[in-house]
Amino acid sequence: MSNSQDYEKQRRNAYGESPHASRKNIPRNKRRRNRALRRTNKHLIGQACDDDFNAIAMLSKRKYRFRKYPDRPLGEVFVRDVICEYLAGRYSSDTFLRKVERLRRNYRGFHRALQDTLSWRWNRLTEEQLEVLSTYTKYDNE
Repeated sequence: MSNSQDYEKQRRNAYGESPHASRKNIPRNKRRRNRALRRTNKHLIGQACDDDFNAIAMLSKRKYRFRKYPDRPLGEVFVRDVICEYLAGRYSSDTFLRKVERLRRNYRGFHRALQDTLSWRWNRLTEEQLEVLSTYTKYDNE
């Protein structure tokens, strides 16, 4: 498998927890959701008359739904990490440009990942950081 395929096909857990924790947290969250639903139904049934069962069915709809989030492509995770390290001052501009150029060559989703990563950080960049990043950003005013 080449580098470009690695960046797209391999995935990493980017939810903010270790991948081993997901093994326990996903079933725990499903149990929590179902437990809350059972408690709500038990409470509503205890207060209801026989005629109110249709109303109970409407009220007992799930208000919260646990969702699993898919892992993100390795290239997207690398782009985010390289940019965050540079913005935190842990990489010099030369090191950053070298790493970003390699990612740009090998990862087809580079520009989309770059824009997603910078979209909420854009107003906090210094002039030097803007100058370095301007060679890789493709913001169109359409």
